[in-house]
Amino acid sequence: MGREKKGAINVDFLVGFIIFVTAVAIVFGFIYLILNVVNISSTVDDLACQKSIEERMTVNSKYIDIGTKIFPLKCETKQICVSLSSGGSCEDVFGKADKNNLVLRHTVPGSTAHREEVLKFLTEEMVNIHKMAGQGKGNFMPRSTFSENYCTIFDWFALDDDLKGKVDVSYGELYEYMDNYMVADDLSALEFVYPGWESPETAKVLFENMKKTDDRFNNVNYEDWKIDLEHNNGNVIIVQMQTKGRLTSYLAAAGVAGAILAGTGFAIFTGGASLSAIPAAIGIAAAGTAGAAALGGVTYIVTTPDENSYYVAPMIYPNDIETLRNLKCTDFSVAP
Repeated sequence: MGREKKGAINVDFLVGFIIFVTAVAIVFGFIYLILNVVNISSTVDDLACQKSIEERMTVNSKYIDIGTKIFPLKCETKQICVSLSSGGSCEDVFGKADKNNLVLRHTVPGSTAHREEVLKFLTEEMVNIHKMAGQGKGNFMPRSTFSENYCTIFDWFALDDDLKGKVDVSYGELYEYMDNYMVADDLSALEFVYPGWESPETAKVLFENMKKTDDRFNNVNYEDWKIDLEHNNGNVIIVQMQTKGRLTSYLAAAGVAGAILAGTGFAIFTGGASLSAIPAAIGIAAAGTAGAAALGGVTYIVTTPDENSYYVAPMIYPNDIETLRNLKCTDFSVAP
Protein backbone atom coordinates (compact mmCIF):
# COMPACT_ATOMS: atom_id res chain seq x y z
CA MET A 1 0.00 0.00 0.00
CA GLY A 2 2.86 2.29 0.84
CA ARG A 3 4.47 1.46 -2.50
CA GLU A 4 1.24 2.30 -4.35
CA LYS A 5 1.03 5.65 -2.57
CA LYS A 6 4.67 6.35 -3.33
CA GLY A 7 4.09 5.44 -6.98
CA ALA A 8 1.12 7.77 -7.17
CA ILE A 9 3.23 10.57 -5.81
CA ASN A 10 5.90 9.89 -8.46
CA VAL A 11 3.31 9.95 -11.23
CA ASP A 12 1.92 13.23 -9.96
CA PHE A 13 5.42 14.63 -9.75
CA LEU A 14 6.23 13.46 -13.28
CA VAL A 15 3.04 15.00 -14.71
CA GLY A 16 3.72 18.23 -12.87
CA PHE A 17 7.33 18.29 -14.07
CA ILE A 18 6.26 17.78 -17.71
CA ILE A 19 3.73 20.59 -17.41
CA PHE A 20 6.40 22.84 -15.89
CA VAL A 21 8.97 22.08 -18.63
CA THR A 22 6.33 22.62 -21.33
CA ALA A 23 5.34 25.96 -19.81
CA VAL A 24 8.97 27.08 -19.62
CA ALA A 25 9.54 26.06 -23.27
CA ILE A 26 6.47 28.05 -24.34
CA VAL A 27 7.62 31.11 -22.40
CA PHE A 28 11.14 30.96 -23.81
CA GLY A 29 9.77 30.35 -27.31
CA PHE A 30 7.59 33.41 -26.95
CA ILE A 31 10.55 35.48 -25.74
CA TYR A 32 12.64 34.22 -28.67
CA LEU A 33 9.90 35.18 -31.09
CA ILE A 34 9.64 38.66 -29.59
CA LEU A 35 13.40 39.16 -29.76
CA ASN A 36 13.58 37.98 -33.38
CA VAL A 37 10.37 39.45 -34.80
CA VAL A 38 12.39 42.50 -35.88
CA ASN A 39 14.66 40.33 -38.02
CA ILE A 40 11.69 38.40 -39.44
CA SER A 41 9.86 41.61 -40.38
CA SER A 42 13.10 42.99 -41.82
CA THR A 43 13.37 40.03 -44.20
CA VAL A 44 9.76 40.47 -45.28
CA ASP A 45 10.34 44.20 -45.85
CA ASP A 46 13.43 43.47 -47.97
CA LEU A 47 11.46 41.10 -50.18
CA ALA A 48 8.63 43.63 -50.57
CA CYS A 49 11.14 46.33 -51.49
CA GLN A 50 12.87 44.12 -54.05
CA LYS A 51 9.56 43.08 -55.62
CA SER A 52 8.34 46.68 -55.95
CA ILE A 53 11.61 47.71 -57.64
CA GLU A 54 11.40 44.77 -60.06
CA GLU A 55 7.80 45.73 -60.91
CA ARG A 56 8.86 49.26 -61.76
CA MET A 57 11.79 48.14 -63.90
CA THR A 58 9.58 45.69 -65.79
CA VAL A 59 7.09 48.38 -66.80
CA ASN A 60 9.50 51.28 -67.39
CA SER A 61 10.67 51.70 -70.97
CA LYS A 62 13.56 53.64 -72.44
CA TYR A 63 11.61 56.89 -72.68
CA ILE A 64 8.60 56.45 -70.38
CA ASP A 65 8.80 55.88 -66.64
CA ILE A 66 5.20 54.72 -66.24
CA GLY A 67 6.29 52.23 -63.58
CA THR A 68 6.89 55.07 -61.13
CA LYS A 69 3.26 56.12 -61.57
CA ILE A 70 1.59 52.78 -60.93
CA PHE A 71 4.00 50.95 -58.58
CA PRO A 72 4.90 52.69 -55.30
CA LEU A 73 8.25 51.60 -53.92
CA LYS A 74 7.86 49.61 -50.73
CA CYS A 75 11.32 50.38 -49.38
CA GLU A 76 12.20 51.90 -46.04
CA THR A 77 15.53 52.93 -44.56
CA LYS A 78 16.66 50.35 -42.02
CA GLN A 79 18.23 51.64 -38.80
CA ILE A 80 20.80 49.11 -37.59
CA CYS A 81 22.72 49.10 -34.33
CA VAL A 82 25.86 46.96 -34.69
CA SER A 83 26.53 45.88 -31.13
CA LEU A 84 28.50 43.54 -28.90
CA SER A 85 26.62 40.70 -27.30
CA SER A 86 26.71 42.77 -24.11
CA GLY A 87 23.99 44.85 -25.75
CA GLY A 88 25.33 48.39 -25.75
CA SER A 89 23.20 51.32 -26.85
CA CYS A 90 22.93 53.29 -30.10
CA GLU A 91 20.50 55.80 -28.61
CA ASP A 92 22.94 58.67 -29.21
CA VAL A 93 22.48 58.04 -32.97
CA PHE A 94 18.93 56.71 -33.39
CA GLY A 95 17.23 57.84 -30.20
CA LYS A 96 15.21 55.48 -28.06
CA ALA A 97 13.93 52.46 -29.96
CA ASP A 98 10.20 51.76 -29.78
CA LYS A 99 7.34 50.69 -32.06
CA ASN A 100 7.48 54.08 -33.79
CA ASN A 101 11.27 54.11 -34.08
CA LEU A 102 12.34 50.65 -35.19
CA VAL A 103 16.03 49.91 -34.64
CA LEU A 104 17.38 46.53 -35.78
CA ARG A 105 20.25 44.99 -33.86
CA HIS A 106 23.15 43.14 -35.47
CA THR A 107 25.08 41.38 -32.72
CA VAL A 108 28.85 40.93 -32.88
CA PRO A 109 30.15 38.09 -30.64
CA GLY A 110 32.07 39.33 -27.62
CA SER A 111 35.47 38.11 -28.79
CA THR A 112 38.51 39.65 -30.43
CA ALA A 113 37.22 39.01 -33.97
CA HIS A 114 35.36 42.30 -34.17
CA ARG A 115 36.85 43.36 -37.52
CA GLU A 116 35.92 40.07 -39.19
CA GLU A 117 32.33 40.32 -37.97
CA VAL A 118 31.95 43.95 -39.06
CA LEU A 119 33.41 43.13 -42.49
CA LYS A 120 30.91 40.29 -42.81
CA PHE A 121 28.05 42.58 -41.82
CA LEU A 122 29.05 45.27 -44.35
CA THR A 123 29.54 42.73 -47.14
CA GLU A 124 26.19 41.05 -46.57
CA GLU A 125 24.40 44.40 -46.46
CA MET A 126 26.07 45.56 -49.69
CA VAL A 127 25.06 42.30 -51.40
CA ASN A 128 21.50 42.46 -50.09
CA ILE A 129 21.03 46.11 -51.04
CA HIS A 130 22.43 45.55 -54.55
CA LYS A 131 20.00 42.65 -54.95
CA MET A 132 17.05 44.71 -53.69
CA ALA A 133 17.94 47.64 -55.94
CA GLY A 134 17.76 45.55 -59.12
CA GLN A 135 21.52 45.09 -59.70
CA GLY A 136 21.62 47.94 -62.20
CA LYS A 137 19.42 46.00 -64.63
CA GLY A 138 16.94 48.84 -65.02
CA ASN A 139 15.85 52.27 -63.86
CA PHE A 140 13.34 52.42 -61.02
CA MET A 141 13.30 56.20 -60.48
CA PRO A 142 11.46 58.98 -62.33
CA ARG A 143 13.33 60.42 -65.30
CA SER A 144 10.79 62.74 -66.91
CA THR A 145 13.22 65.69 -66.95
CA PHE A 146 16.27 63.60 -67.90
CA SER A 147 18.35 65.66 -65.46
CA GLU A 148 17.79 64.20 -62.00
CA ASN A 149 19.89 62.28 -59.50
CA TYR A 150 17.93 60.21 -56.99
CA CYS A 151 19.47 58.73 -53.86
CA THR A 152 17.90 55.91 -51.89
CA ILE A 153 19.20 55.33 -48.36
CA PHE A 154 18.70 51.64 -47.72
CA ASP A 155 20.70 51.34 -44.48
CA TRP A 156 21.63 53.68 -41.66
CA PHE A 157 23.99 51.88 -39.29
CA ALA A 158 26.12 52.73 -36.27
CA LEU A 159 28.34 50.94 -33.79
CA ASP A 160 27.09 50.78 -30.22
CA ASP A 161 28.87 52.38 -27.27
CA ASP A 162 30.68 49.16 -26.34
CA LEU A 163 31.99 48.44 -29.86
CA LYS A 164 33.21 51.94 -30.72
CA GLY A 165 36.97 52.22 -30.49
CA LYS A 166 37.46 48.46 -30.74
CA VAL A 167 37.37 48.05 -34.52
CA ASP A 168 38.43 49.93 -37.62
CA VAL A 169 38.00 48.81 -41.20
CA SER A 170 39.76 50.08 -44.30
CA TYR A 171 38.11 50.10 -47.72
CA GLY A 172 40.94 47.89 -48.98
CA GLU A 173 40.05 45.30 -46.32
CA LEU A 174 36.37 45.51 -47.25
CA TYR A 175 37.03 44.88 -50.93
CA GLU A 176 39.37 41.98 -50.09
CA TYR A 177 36.73 40.45 -47.82
CA MET A 178 34.09 40.87 -50.53
CA ASP A 179 36.40 39.16 -53.00
CA ASN A 180 36.62 36.11 -50.70
CA TYR A 181 32.92 36.05 -49.79
CA MET A 182 31.12 33.87 -52.32
CA VAL A 183 27.48 34.53 -53.18
CA ALA A 184 27.53 31.64 -55.69
CA ASP A 185 29.97 28.89 -56.61
CA ASP A 186 31.83 31.07 -59.09
CA LEU A 187 30.77 34.58 -58.06
CA SER A 188 32.25 36.68 -55.28
CA ALA A 189 30.45 39.50 -53.50
CA LEU A 190 32.91 41.92 -55.11
CA GLU A 191 31.98 40.81 -58.64
CA PHE A 192 28.29 40.65 -57.78
CA VAL A 193 28.05 44.21 -56.46
CA TYR A 194 30.61 45.61 -58.93
CA PRO A 195 30.33 43.61 -62.19
CA GLY A 196 33.67 43.21 -63.95
CA TRP A 197 35.74 44.04 -60.87
CA GLU A 198 37.99 41.01 -60.94
CA SER A 199 40.45 41.81 -58.17
CA PRO A 200 40.49 43.92 -54.99
CA GLU A 201 43.91 45.14 -56.15
CA THR A 202 42.03 47.37 -58.58
CA ALA A 203 41.09 49.54 -55.59
CA LYS A 204 44.76 50.22 -54.88
CA VAL A 205 45.45 51.02 -58.53
CA LEU A 206 42.51 53.41 -58.53
CA PHE A 207 43.66 54.97 -55.25
CA GLU A 208 47.14 55.63 -56.61
CA ASN A 209 45.63 57.09 -59.78
CA MET A 210 43.52 59.40 -57.62
CA LYS A 211 46.61 60.64 -55.82
CA LYS A 212 48.15 61.55 -59.17
CA THR A 213 45.10 63.46 -60.37
CA ASP A 214 43.91 65.12 -57.14
CA ASP A 215 46.43 67.19 -55.19
CA ARG A 216 44.27 67.15 -52.06
CA PHE A 217 45.32 63.58 -51.32
CA ASN A 218 49.01 63.52 -52.15
CA ASN A 219 49.91 62.72 -48.54
CA VAL A 220 47.20 60.11 -47.91
CA ASN A 221 48.33 56.48 -47.79
CA TYR A 222 46.28 53.55 -49.06
CA GLU A 223 46.28 52.00 -45.57
CA ASP A 224 44.71 55.18 -44.13
CA TRP A 225 41.70 54.93 -46.44
CA LYS A 226 39.20 53.77 -43.83
CA ILE A 227 35.46 53.72 -43.23
CA ASP A 228 34.60 56.30 -40.58
CA LEU A 229 32.96 53.86 -38.16
CA GLU A 230 33.41 56.34 -35.32
CA HIS A 231 31.25 58.98 -37.00
CA ASN A 232 28.95 60.48 -34.36
CA ASN A 233 25.89 60.10 -36.59
CA GLY A 234 26.69 56.70 -38.03
CA ASN A 235 26.97 55.79 -41.71
CA VAL A 236 24.50 55.21 -44.52
CA ILE A 237 24.53 52.85 -47.52
CA ILE A 238 23.09 54.56 -50.58
CA VAL A 239 22.16 53.51 -54.12
CA GLN A 240 21.81 56.23 -56.74
CA MET A 241 20.01 56.44 -60.08
CA GLN A 242 21.02 59.16 -62.53
CA THR A 243 19.59 60.16 -65.85
CA LYS A 244 21.62 60.29 -69.04
CA GLY A 245 23.65 63.38 -69.79
CA ARG A 246 24.39 64.25 -66.18
CA LEU A 247 27.37 62.01 -65.48
CA THR A 248 30.22 64.47 -66.00
CA SER A 249 28.55 67.23 -64.00
CA TYR A 250 27.71 64.74 -61.25
CA LEU A 251 31.30 63.56 -60.91
CA ALA A 252 32.48 67.14 -60.55
CA ALA A 253 29.72 68.23 -58.18
CA ALA A 254 29.84 65.15 -55.96
CA GLY A 255 33.59 65.33 -55.51
CA VAL A 256 34.50 62.00 -57.09
CA ALA A 257 38.28 62.07 -57.04
CA GLY A 258 40.36 60.47 -59.77
CA ALA A 259 37.23 59.70 -61.75
CA ILE A 260 37.76 57.76 -64.95
CA LEU A 261 35.16 57.79 -67.69
CA ALA A 262 34.66 54.83 -69.99
CA GLY A 263 37.01 54.99 -72.95
CA THR A 264 39.19 57.78 -71.52
CA GLY A 265 41.64 56.15 -69.16
CA PHE A 266 41.07 52.50 -68.46
CA ALA A 267 44.57 51.67 -69.66
CA ILE A 268 45.63 51.81 -65.99
CA PHE A 269 43.59 48.65 -65.36
CA THR A 270 46.01 46.12 -66.73
CA GLY A 271 47.29 42.73 -65.69
CA GLY A 272 45.94 41.45 -62.38
CA ALA A 273 43.99 44.66 -61.78
CA SER A 274 42.09 44.64 -65.04
CA LEU A 275 38.38 45.23 -65.50
CA SER A 276 36.79 42.84 -67.95
CA ALA A 277 33.49 44.75 -68.02
CA ILE A 278 33.95 48.49 -68.20
CA PRO A 279 31.54 50.59 -66.12
CA ALA A 280 30.41 54.03 -67.27
CA ALA A 281 32.75 55.60 -64.73
CA ILE A 282 34.73 54.71 -61.65
CA GLY A 283 36.38 56.88 -59.00
CA ILE A 284 36.63 57.48 -55.26
CA ALA A 285 34.12 59.58 -53.35
CA ALA A 286 35.74 62.56 -51.67
CA ALA A 287 34.58 65.50 -49.58
CA GLY A 288 35.91 69.00 -50.09
CA THR A 289 38.77 68.77 -47.63
CA ALA A 290 41.94 66.74 -47.79
CA GLY A 291 42.69 63.74 -45.62
CA ALA A 292 41.71 60.09 -45.24
CA ALA A 293 38.63 60.99 -43.18
CA ALA A 294 37.26 62.89 -46.16
CA LEU A 295 37.40 59.88 -48.47
CA GLY A 296 34.50 57.58 -49.23
CA GLY A 297 34.56 54.28 -51.06
CA VAL A 298 34.85 53.45 -54.74
CA THR A 299 32.13 55.09 -56.82
CA TYR A 300 31.12 52.45 -59.35
CA ILE A 301 28.71 53.64 -62.04
CA VAL A 302 27.21 51.43 -64.74
CA THR A 303 24.89 52.16 -67.64
CA THR A 304 21.49 50.47 -67.32
CA PRO A 305 20.36 48.21 -70.20
CA ASP A 306 18.06 50.91 -71.60
CA GLU A 307 21.21 53.06 -72.09
CA ASN A 308 19.27 56.03 -70.81
CA SER A 309 20.24 56.10 -67.15
CA TYR A 310 23.06 55.29 -64.75
CA TYR A 311 23.11 53.07 -61.69
CA VAL A 312 25.55 53.90 -58.89
CA ALA A 313 26.23 50.70 -56.93
CA PRO A 314 25.81 50.67 -53.12
CA MET A 315 28.20 52.99 -51.34
CA ILE A 316 28.96 53.76 -47.70
CA TYR A 317 28.90 57.41 -46.69
CA PRO A 318 29.26 59.10 -43.29
CA ASN A 319 25.82 60.34 -42.33
CA ASP A 320 26.43 64.07 -42.20
CA ILE A 321 24.69 66.93 -43.95
CA GLU A 322 27.70 68.20 -45.88
CA THR A 323 28.60 64.81 -47.36
CA LEU A 324 25.03 64.07 -48.42
CA ARG A 325 24.57 67.56 -49.81
CA ASN A 326 27.62 67.04 -52.03
CA LEU A 327 25.85 64.17 -53.78
CA LYS A 328 23.50 66.72 -55.38
CA CYS A 329 20.51 64.43 -55.04
CA THR A 330 17.12 65.59 -56.20
CA ASP A 331 15.47 63.46 -53.55
CA PHE A 332 16.67 61.61 -50.45
CA SER A 333 13.35 60.05 -49.56
CA VAL A 334 13.04 56.30 -49.89
CA ALA A 335 11.76 56.87 -53.41
CA PRO A 336 9.50 59.18 -55.40
